[in-house]
Amino acid sequence: PRISRSATGSLFRAAGAPAVPRACPSSPAPGQVLRAAMGRKDDKRRAEAAAAKKVTDKKSSAGGKDSNGRVAVELLPFRPRTGPEAPSRTGAPMDIDAREIVVFAGKQELLYNATLKLSHGHKYGLIGRNGVGKSTLLRAIAERDGRVPVPQHIMIMHVEQEIAGDDTSCLQSVLQADLEREWLLEQEQALLNVEDDGTGNEPKVNGVTLMEVYERLEELSSDDAEARAAVILSGLGFSGEDQQRPTKEFSGGWGKRIAP
Repeated sequence: PRISRSATGSLFRAAGAPAVPRACPSSPAPGQVLRAAMGRKDDKRRAEAAAAKKVTDKKSSAGGKDSNGRVAVELLPFRPRTGPEAPSRTGAPMDIDAREIVVFAGKQELLYNATLKLSHGHKYGLIGRNGVGKSTLLRAIAERDGRVPVPQHIMIMHVEQEIAGDDTSCLQSVLQADLEREWLLEQEQALLNVEDDGTGNEPKVNGVTLMEVYERLEELSSDDAEARAAVILSGLGFSGEDQQRPTKEFSGGWGKRIAP
């Protein structure tokens, strides 16, 4: 049988000639399309996280302070709950609906296109076999690096599984877990040590005045923080005497209970 070529360059089979298999362009499976789209979004998140890190590094190299002498939020050891840098929570929803979650442990994919929904006022437990990624997921939520997009106005505290014991009392270790309160107390002490320069201007340390420190400590209910910490420890089974003992004297389950 003869095969002739048309004017357009297409091949036609002559009558009686065996069929010639044609290569048809294959369409990607729906799962491949979804994975490709999710991969692009994951790349975008990584790029945004890298850009944010570059900005943070730039601020750090510049002294980490703005034009008013305030420490950049990215360089603080905590996420502010008070002060002008604190995210506004007025009218903001307190529920969490984080979608398109992608979490890896090294090269192992733990979660892909996952969704996390949490309703305000409810308590949740994370259950799973050892090694499935429970701790990795909690760390991803706490680090706020884009892997689990939690709204900025929602505060997160990541509690370690066990405390590294030292001479710090049990009660004091709980108080020190509030990093913002500890930082404000440090600024208060530094401001009280500043000598009057005679200009009449209110002294500042890290761009913060003593009045601002007192207002933010009041907002945190700093005065009764020790009483609240004692109530929490009492509820965990620590007597008044135990609360004054060094954390290094606690081990096992007791050490885990006071982990900050």
